[in-house]
Amino acid sequence: MSTRSSQELGSTRHFARKVLTHTGPLESSLGSFEPTGRRQETRYCSVMRVKDGKVVEGRDYYDAASIVQQLGLVS
Repeated sequence: MSTRSSQELGSTRHFARKVLTHTGPLESSLGSFEPTGRRQETRYCSVMRVKDGKVVEGRDYYDAASIVQQLGLVS
């Protein structure tokens, strides 16, 4: 797995891209999917709320449909 990211210091914004190979079961709300061995690239955004220098809340946003399409789980 490789991860590239950029971050603004002193900000709550973090943007990143991950490149993964599906080598283990993928657990999702739609069930479990066996490994495909396919490469998959995801762009995502993590939004975090920081209080007193500590992350107190965080959310990740990404396109789940793109992930399962790249892995060949849907057409």
